[in-house]
Amino acid sequence: MVAMRSCLVPLLLTLGTAGGAAFGGESGSAPAVALRKGVPIREALGALAGPVRVVAADVSAVDPKTRHDVSGSLEESLRQISLDYDRYCILRGTTTLALQRRFADPEEEPGLEMEELRLTTEEMYRLIRPFTPRLRAGPETNQAHDVFAASITGAQEARMRSGGLPYRELTPEQQGLWSDITAQVAYDETEREIRRLSLLMGSWRELSMEEFLSPGGRLTQTIYRFPDPAASQGRDAVQINIARADRRVPRVSQPEVETRPPVESQPDGLRTVWRLPLAQTDLASVAKRWAEAGGPPLQIPDYAKKRRLWIASNGTRGEVLGALADLWGWSVSRTRDGFRLGRPRLAPARDPFDLHRKLRAAVPPALVHMVGPPSQAGTDRPSVQMESVFAAAERVAGPDWKHVNVNRLDQESQDRLANQLVRSQIRKWWGTRSPADGPNPAFVSLERGVLALNGPLGPGLHPTLTFWALDAKGRRDGRWGFAVGTHQTIKQR
Repeated sequence: MVAMRSCLVPLLLTLGTAGGAAFGGESGSAPAVALRKGVPIREALGALAGPVRVVAADVSAVDPKTRHDVSGSLEESLRQISLDYDRYCILRGTTTLALQRRFADPEEEPGLEMEELRLTTEEMYRLIRPFTPRLRAGPETNQAHDVFAASITGAQEARMRSGGLPYRELTPEQQGLWSDITAQVAYDETEREIRRLSLLMGSWRELSMEEFLSPGGRLTQTIYRFPDPAASQGRDAVQINIARADRRVPRVSQPEVETRPPVESQPDGLRTVWRLPLAQTDLASVAKRWAEAGGPPLQIPDYAKKRRLWIASNGTRGEVLGALADLWGWSVSRTRDGFRLGRPRLAPARDPFDLHRKLRAAVPPALVHMVGPPSQAGTDRPSVQMESVFAAAERVAGPDWKHVNVNRLDQESQDRLANQLVRSQIRKWWGTRSPADGPNPAFVSLERGVLALNGPLGPGLHPTLTFWALDAKGRRDGRWGFAVGTHQTIKQR
């Protein structure tokens, strides 16, 4: 199999996700797909609509073509399709297939509507707000580091320097202080950045953009100022660094095909077969045809009605909704008289592990693909997107602009800017780890941790105090620490 990311898994609430193998049968029995070199995605979707009951894909602004002939099993073909069309493919047996854009090409359209970006940042802040630590970065935390180091007894120091001292053997006062210090490292920066992002998107009409030129006169940064009642002057700011745009042909490095269990149990009203010939359309038109075909009342987000997509169905209404949910990281849920298709509704996080999962579930796949590690060489999508934003600023504020309110830009330029601001801020702390990963165990599993020193304590000495978490077999499973007396934090897995 190929790369998979848990952050892309939507919550298919009432539809369930039980049972079913990924492909089923031996590889030789898998449905065959055949495509010629140089065909557009329409032909690929037409070929896939035979072996899979429902196929859904975003419409691309760049209209890529296959670079090679494609022939083989469904799994083999999807690997090449993922590369050639720059798609993240989500397959549920032979039931549904969703092909998400990965936004490798710098000329691809902005990505998400401003309303979805606003809802994303608002939801993320709501989730993490209860985890705001008592200690915040600054003198109070630095003092806590020093107080903890000063509390270490000679016997404890000896244990820490020879094998480690279990957390459970600290005094209650030391445990409480270490817990506060750890919470600051685990949540402080993330909570601050998400709060700033939520404030920025929530006060968009008051957002201003300023240029920052290098000594040579080249634009190297743009600064974005927005209201913040808690800031000393009532405003805060974020910045985007600007690199030289690179328009070489994208070279996507790896295919991404994720398999999920087919949806087996469908509620009344979604079991009816709904046949749709392959067509390019928009979400509003899909909802209109749903109603005309006698489907139960269906709620969709107003802001997403213009989303363009390809869709074909020989499956049920529920499978169509499931494919659309997979395509956009949404969920399907019941309403009083029908169903809702839209962003997942996430309950408050129960614990740090639940918070880790839900923060990722709150981020739409399009943004995940823009935030994640580069999947291609020779492109610079952010800079190419920002070129259009700067051109729009020149149109409204002149070629020598220094400051402009972003709500004066045309809507497409505002969308491009909003996507790049959210991408840039989230990327500062986003973890791109394997699906099984959760938060750093050293942050959230103190009871199975050990403290260690790599040198003696004393005046003018600055040994590193490290906290290791141990797994069930006693192996190290995450760590962090700080250099005593320097206030230098060392964050590591």
